[in-house]
Amino acid sequence: VGFAIGLVAAVVGLRKLAEKFHGSPRAKTIRAFAIVGAGIVVFIAMSALLRSVPALTSTVEGSKLRLVVFAVTLIVLMLLRPQGIFAHHEFSWSWVAKLFGRKSPAVEVAA
Repeated sequence: VGFAIGLVAAVVGLRKLAEKFHGSPRAKTIRAFAIVGAGIVVFIAMSALLRSVPALTSTVEGSKLRLVVFAVTLIVLMLLRPQGIFAHHEFSWSWVAKLFGRKSPAVEVAA
């Protein structure tokens, strides 16, 4: 839980940095490292805080967490790339044909 909270804080900070900061690449990189560092600090602080709660001290096997890790990975992907993995490029058979150097058939558009 602490990791998820720290990760979300870092992702939100990086999104804000990408949208609003228009400085030099060096300054942008320094700020990105600072945001990731702050996310790690939030993770450590939340982990220590949550570890002190007696109801949350049970152990969980790693294999049972795979679906949780997959879900968190998808959430992070949606936050970082809302346009999707391929962005604005559609995956289709004509796209595959272009990869192999073949011309795609002409597509007619209905009026």
